[in-house]
Amino acid sequence: QRIRYDDGVGEIMGCKITKSLKKILPSIKECRKRNNVCPLSSEKELMKIGKAEYVDKGNSRRGYGFKGTRNSSCIIKNPISDYDRGDNIAEIVGWKRLPQNARKYFVEISDYDKNGEWITQPRIKTLAELGSARPLMDFDKILGDLGIMCEDIRTDNVGIEFRDLKKPITPQRMKLLDYGFGVCFKGRMLSSRSTIRENILKKIKIRYNHTNTITPELFRRLGNGM
Repeated sequence: QRIRYDDGVGEIMGCKITKSLKKILPSIKECRKRNNVCPLSSEKELMKIGKAEYVDKGNSRRGYGFKGTRNSSCIIKNPISDYDRGDNIAEIVGWKRLPQNARKYFVEISDYDKNGEWITQPRIKTLAELGSARPLMDFDKILGDLGIMCEDIRTDNVGIEFRDLKKPITPQRMKLLDYGFGVCFKGRMLSSRSTIRENILKKIKIRYNHTNTITPELFRRLGNGM
């Protein structure tokens, strides 16, 4: 099921998957199915056909910027391997479970693949890129006052959306970019990559082969269980 935005926030940003990106993403998936880890060279098609711009590479995902509707600056997060789809699923689950009054402090999930093949979000410029670390503690306090505790609150993971860059940098405008590692609300874990992997091992009782490949069916079962 798609995420329903009762507050219309997904429509405002316009970071739904574009037709050009949707056209090329299946071939990226097929590459991973053959090799488990898809080489960066094969993803150049994202930039060529999907009109995407290579942004950054983390431990488990690559980010590509693209232009959404209403000139929105967006990013698509693409897992490097089948196993890394768990990072996308963790963020999807976390976003869906966030209380409404806390969502404005997290970069929204605008669109996603139900098996974690990709997610799209508005792009942000991090505090590290902006050279401004001072508001980080105030941002952490705002989340704490809402009962939210997060891992990875760092200057390179918190920032301002592109559309707000001309406005003053204040904690109220800041957002957390990657939150798959863990989001806790009033003592209850909303999502966690480690929790998902624990569920894979203990609840699904799956045996990994030598490539650590996880099937789409496993992720569907995992998603339904969350």
